[in-house]
Amino acid sequence: MSELTLRILSALVMLPVTIGAIWAGGWYFVALVVVMTATMSLEWLRICGIESRGIRTAAGSFGTAAPVLAMMDQVGVAFALLALGAAVAAVGKNTSNRPSRIIATLGLQYIGVTGIAFVWLRFDPSMGLATVLWLASVVIATDSAGYFVGRTVGGPKLLPRISPKKTWSGLVGGVIAASGVGVFAVHLTGQSTIFFVALLSACIAIVAQTGDFIESGLKRYFSVKDAGSIIPGHGGVLDRLDGFLSATPFVAVLTWFLGSSPLMWN
Repeated sequence: MSELTLRILSALVMLPVTIGAIWAGGWYFVALVVVMTATMSLEWLRICGIESRGIRTAAGSFGTAAPVLAMMDQVGVAFALLALGAAVAAVGKNTSNRPSRIIATLGLQYIGVTGIAFVWLRFDPSMGLATVLWLASVVIATDSAGYFVGRTVGGPKLLPRISPKKTWSGLVGGVIAASGVGVFAVHLTGQSTIFFVALLSACIAIVAQTGDFIESGLKRYFSVKDAGSIIPGHGGVLDRLDGFLSATPFVAVLTWFLGSSPLMWN
């Protein structure tokens, strides 16, 4: 099969499960976040050259317990567990050098904070479901439109030293698609202004691209092509969800700053 066909088939399998868990909420959603967080943590540590499987498992376990504690409204304890997981990763032997251990510990924080942010957003009793569905739709639309527009239009590369396949046309296509999702979200919820949410969705698209570049830079630094091979056509879970690692904390911080979901801002 071609890469495009594999990507489409993989999406057809993953999307119903993901949307179902988001819609159901509760332990279904937390279980999804835990699985994704655990897988990404292990992939990150493996990229960084942490040799010991026991160290990878122990360090990843502390990080993946954080979303569960966030659901129980124990956010402070969740962050403490992230720090403990990072400390475990810091003592792991690796095939590289000290900087790789630093990158490994920072990566666990990066992924763990995303898991906590996801759970915190979803468990908002007023707009949690709408906010997470909007966030997921914006990131997916950014990634999908960027992929198709970039392949179709081509043109100058965005950051060729980090991600050789990314183009300016793909970025523009992703931003436009994200803005369209924002407009659609306002029509469904009717809680905010179209201009604000469309502009914010465009900003999230750019933030999500930043997450993509961070992961691409990680793989390039360690000379790794893919984070894994668990998803046909996509590589690893980290390859698929890298945009969420930057976009989710961004939306969570903005929600905290505004005092409510951005979809309710007027």
